[in-house]
Amino acid sequence: MNIHWHFENDRVHFKINAPTSGWIAIGFNPNKGIKGSYLLMARVKNGKAEVVEHYTLSPGNYKSLESLGEKDLVENVKGEELKNFSEVEFSLPINSKTKYRYKLNPGMDYNLIMAFSRDDDFKHHSMMRTSTQIKL
Repeated sequence: MNIHWHFENDRVHFKINAPTSGWIAIGFNPNKGIKGSYLLMARVKNGKAEVVEHYTLSPGNYKSLESLGEKDLVENVKGEELKNFSEVEFSLPINSKTKYRYKLNPGMDYNLIMAFSRDDDFKHHSMMRTSTQIKL
């Protein structure tokens, strides 16, 4: 799985890809573990790219931010899916802290969660999940 980001015009722009035709996800957490993570799940379904913001209440229990009363802040979504490869690009405001989101300012330290699945259904379990410490 590859993740690239850059900052431009008060937004952070991401490009993520993985060797799958299912969903791919990245998450940010100031602490280790998945609980409390701001999770961005992406997929290309029927030729259309989509990114949905989630908050992780506990392992395997995540809710879309929309269902938690938050406005969707993802923009510039595009992507492609080949037989066993998906790539999605999107952007977010860097200063969008809410109860379920973290600021994504340059230089901030996070535990970055990375995952992907064989299936486009966001409720389908991941086939790969790992995390690493990063500085945005």
